[in-house]
Amino acid sequence: MASPPTVDWKCLPDDLIRKISDCFVATDDLDFYMDFRAVCAAWRRVTDDPRADGKNPRFLPTSWIMLRREGSTLPDAPITFVNTTTGRFLRKSMTCLRRYFFVGASPNGLLVLGERAPPYETRVLNPFTGAVVNFKAPIPADMVQDVIVMPSPMMVFIFTGPHKYSVSWADQSSESFKERELIMDYPSDDLCLWNMTHFADQIYLANMYGSIISTSTVREEATMTTAILGPTLEDCSSDMERKRGYYLVKSDGELLLVLNRRKSTGPVVYKVDTVNNVLIPVWSIGNRALFVSPYRSLSVDARKFTTVESGTIYYTGSFRACDYQNGGWKKKKVGYISLVSLEDRCRPPTVPQLFVDYCKDFDVSELEMMLRRNKHSYYSSDGSEYDGITE
Repeated sequence: MASPPTVDWKCLPDDLIRKISDCFVATDDLDFYMDFRAVCAAWRRVTDDPRADGKNPRFLPTSWIMLRREGSTLPDAPITFVNTTTGRFLRKSMTCLRRYFFVGASPNGLLVLGERAPPYETRVLNPFTGAVVNFKAPIPADMVQDVIVMPSPMMVFIFTGPHKYSVSWADQSSESFKERELIMDYPSDDLCLWNMTHFADQIYLANMYGSIISTSTVREEATMTTAILGPTLEDCSSDMERKRGYYLVKSDGELLLVLNRRKSTGPVVYKVDTVNNVLIPVWSIGNRALFVSPYRSLSVDARKFTTVESGTIYYTGSFRACDYQNGGWKKKKVGYISLVSLEDRCRPPTVPQLFVDYCKDFDVSELEMMLRRNKHSYYSSDGSEYDGITE
């Protein structure tokens, strides 16, 4: 019996190689794309190298989030990512983190890092391609509550709190981060800003009263604007009821404001019309599931995760959820979602538990921890000093 003819895979037509590689890019499977290029020199010759330009929007992740790092005290600890659109989990050992301070993870999967030597310049790492984008600005030494990397033009936004609510931003040409303290119409002890969200080339934040503020990135320079909404929904029965919480979340191409009320009979989700600065009631979120907390919020396609319920809002602070049933929102009890860290749980965590931990825990800047531990002084590029110690 004659043996079947052998196939020389490296001799595939160039257009077929490009079509296959484009499929990986289209589904945000950039790690598959890199594995595909690693097969042979012929395939690398035909396809583009994502590391040639780390800012190329074609090779920037869009749907990935980084879950809590396992053993985060180790610089090369494995990191788990999840694609909120396709439901695929990816666990990677990031040995390259040994060379940097970890600052935070952007909701699109990019990592914000800092050089380990003064002046601690900022770096943005694409963990799926290995591409690194260099920034001149040293990373801030304040407590980092959240970070966002805007792709075009690439800018890093850092939200600090809770002792001082401010947003800092820099692009590649910035010598240092520009900072704007966030002062609104209420006393600072009631401010409680949260949920820094990237939507339509803007950064949005909300506070416990439902006021929403935004940034403007006109001419590649960010500036804070006044409140575009709020305080919203003044029909609350009391001031305490009004302060129960408003959470911003980007969901399926829309910016939503989610309410946390015990006695509300009306809608608990509103679409934020950022053009006309109005709120539009939402009576159904379809197959989406929302996880909301004071630190960050998340929207996922529940059909991709078997243990996540469609049309459900998970309030990670109160362990309650509400869903859309029979023409209206209905509160319901859900299984207890433990606040115990993942490392201490005896049983493997469920997918909702993983998303709860992602939303309720903010990233800790390793530079800030080092400064506090060693009581070093931090000098920014403009010569100003920050001692990094809070009494």
